Amino acid sequence: MSWHIVTIPFEEHEGKTISVSYRQKCRLEDIVYTKSFRPKFSHRTFTYSLKPAQNWGEGRVPVCSVLIDARELLEQGGHILEIHPEGFSADGGIISWNYRELDLHTAKDIILVYDNSDAAFTKYVQQSRLPLSSIAKVLTSSILKTDAVNRFNYEPKNLFDNDLNTAWVEGAAGGGVGEWVEVQLEEGVYIEAVGIINGYTKNEAIYKANNRIRKIKLDVECSVPWPGTRETKKSVDLDLAEKQFNELNRNIQAPFISWLEDFGMGRAISKIRLTILEVAKGTKYDDTCISELYLLGYVPGR
Repeated sequence: MSWHIVTIPFEEHEGKTISVSYRQKCRLEDIVYTKSFRPKFSHRTFTYSLKPAQNWGEGRVPVCSVLIDARELLEQGGHILEIHPEGFSADGGIISWNYRELDLHTAKDIILVYDNSDAAFTKYVQQSRLPLSSIAKVLTSSILKTDAVNRFNYEPKNLFDNDLNTAWVEGAAGGGVGEWVEVQLEEGVYIEAVGIINGYTKNEAIYKANNRIRKIKLDVECSVPWPGTRETKKSVDLDLAEKQFNELNRNIQAPFISWLEDFGMGRAISKIRLTILEVAKGTKYDDTCISELYLLGYVPGR
């Protein structure tokens, strides 16, 4: 703890507004497991004590207002679970207490308990995403060609650009069933998890107009056999739950990711292929799209 002492002179009957800005770490306890890539994020507890101000005058304040702006927390998908003490008012994420004749010696601490696990998980996903330097090659069965109608770039590089306004769009006839995208990795890369943002998420109209994947096949090729086996390949078919566009928070996108595989602390993987098995039809176009492909992992020693 550090103290900062400032002298503020007052003329008789003069009032002043003092604004102090600082960062305060909340109490938390996050846990990382070995059998799953996904950490557990605890509830956060914000505590603000008025007791250090006991030496103001005689420790009594005729009028005191305390305001907490939690709008950014709520915009990021957070939830306020507890507010202490009682007697507060809340309006659109602004929480306030208005005191009269406040005794700073007995004033109760201001406490907020909140859940911001969606934002914390999104940050974790972004930090754990493999850099492009770990990807040796990306192959696809087809790409939607750019023309007078399809005016944008739909190449597989869009899967890794962290931009929900772009997508890889297959370009074959038949709605996309059987089309695939394959990622070949550099030697020594460990993968912890594979996930996608399904569909073309540029806006709601485009999301609904195009096909989304309903069932997908994940093929994985390892650099070394799976523990206890001689197998270096794994294949699994997965049903993807339909997500509504209004569930997407563009800044806090982790809850919108469809996770296809969880390798825990990681597997040495050389190749990953996603094959479209079944689609949910769009309202206008017969193209199937993936906005982002998330490969979480690391290279040991880096």
